[in-house]
Amino acid sequence: MQTDEVVELWSIRTDSANSFHKLSQTLVAGGNVTDFELSSDGRAVFLADAEADERFELWSAPVDDSAAPVKLSGTLIAGGDVQFLRVAGDWAAYVADAAVAGRDELWSVPADGHEAPTRRSDTVPAGRDVSSFRFTPSGTRLVYRANLGPVDRWDLHTTTAFGITSHVQLTNRNPFAPNPYSVRGYTLSPDSQRVAFTVTPDANWTGAAMEQSLSDPQTTPEILLEVSGSDAAEYFLGYLPDSRGLHTDAILEVGDRREVFLLDEALFVDGFASGDRTAWSASVP
Repeated sequence: MQTDEVVELWSIRTDSANSFHKLSQTLVAGGNVTDFELSSDGRAVFLADAEADERFELWSAPVDDSAAPVKLSGTLIAGGDVQFLRVAGDWAAYVADAAVAGRDELWSVPADGHEAPTRRSDTVPAGRDVSSFRFTPSGTRLVYRANLGPVDRWDLHTTTAFGITSHVQLTNRNPFAPNPYSVRGYTLSPDSQRVAFTVTPDANWTGAAMEQSLSDPQTTPEILLEVSGSDAAEYFLGYLPDSRGLHTDAILEVGDRREVFLLDEALFVDGFASGDRTAWSASVP
């Protein structure tokens, strides 16, 4: 609003069209705000290369402009950057190569910056990364995708969003399984109890969509769909608002006809442990 081709963060009162507040500080030459989210305690958490061009860090400021922005991401390693952010309640989480250049890890921090950021991901070996994450809708846990084992296998893990860390691997939990898979995409149930995900299997499998419990992970997740006629990228999952099922659109047969399917949780009566998918299969046309 003040400098051409410079992206800054502003707020405005909804009851006054003339009440503008600039929330981002004066940015270094070439600097921009690239993303932001709002916290429950009235702050805007934003990503900007404010102090050095192309070095992106995490900041927050009150939406009423009552205080100057504070840096949330702490001191980054030389060459380090914050990659992306999410906010739940009054906590922010982000992926950054904050400790080791080129090694992206998951961190969380209070939105007002009253505590230093803490690493939430499990130990990330050299050559590995955290590629994405989600807060559970409850805001108490994080689910993230990372290749902490074999470099070409991406698994899902969950950890606490704040406080004492508690790491649990959600996928490929059976060390004796002959067919490991790699997670492509995932979605969390609105009740924060389950995660559904699509996978890229090894050469012995067709593509599959699977579901795992977040509160009581089983050795083998439930298989929701086996996709015989398409690449694993050709189907997508989403939970119903009441968490009692999923919807998906997929090409389930050879060809190019895409259809929408409903996976009804009410038909799923055997729990996560048994692996009996008869009820699910009957619900898919």
